[in-house]
Amino acid sequence: MRRFDISAITLWVFVGVFSFVPTYAELQKPSLDATYYIRRGIECQLNGQYAEAISAFDKAIEIDPENAYAYYNRGLIYVITKGQHGQAFSDFSKVIEIDPKHALAYNNRGWVYMNKGQFDQAISDFDQAIELKPRYANAYYNRGIACHGKGQLDQAISDFSATIELDPNHAPAYNNRGAARHQKGEYENAISDYNKALEIDTGYALACFNRGLTYFKKGDCEKGWEDVRRVEELGGKVPPEILQRLRETYGREM
Repeated sequence: MRRFDISAITLWVFVGVFSFVPTYAELQKPSLDATYYIRRGIECQLNGQYAEAISAFDKAIEIDPENAYAYYNRGLIYVITKGQHGQAFSDFSKVIEIDPKHALAYNNRGWVYMNKGQFDQAISDFDQAIELKPRYANAYYNRGIACHGKGQLDQAISDFSATIELDPNHAPAYNNRGAARHQKGEYENAISDYNKALEIDTGYALACFNRGLTYFKKGDCEKGWEDVRRVEELGGKVPPEILQRLRETYGREM
């Protein structure tokens, strides 16, 4: 079980706009420049007013069709809150067209490719993001997931390790490295990674479930069932069909 971690989509906002609140007089201005609407859009975005944010970014683009900030932030909203990956893809592609050195846009477009199962295209975008920004932890992490999806386990492990080197508290990187190590039969190393993921994020139900599967593979069914039961305590849910498969394979719960 792997997960595409939405946290690996990178937010890009103007510095110092978090307290920006337009006055009534400003809202009545008949003509406002693109920067105003971008700031307005980001304010709405941060407040969870996503429809209003998109409208503001639309207006910024209408005023300045080559404004990368507007396309980038609109793309974030489309992918994170609406699941409109096609529109997000178009927006991130437009950012890259305007600014070919925009590492964050390559990372995010790669994320969209990856969630469509287009791993080769995703890896190409993550490669470009890393070339432009060599210490970009999320790009290494995402490339690791894409390589894992292609069955390239050694490269996936290498990328997750690079993520951890850059960001030692990146719990999903430990979880996914553990999953790759599990698939290679490196069960002790996998358990060590899951332990670290749970040390960083004590509520990480997926890491707990994955650790349980590795215990089962090692023949330690008691610890395996302990972790499976703990998943629900952590707020996760193990589908009934998976529970039934575990019972058929490893015996009843202890």
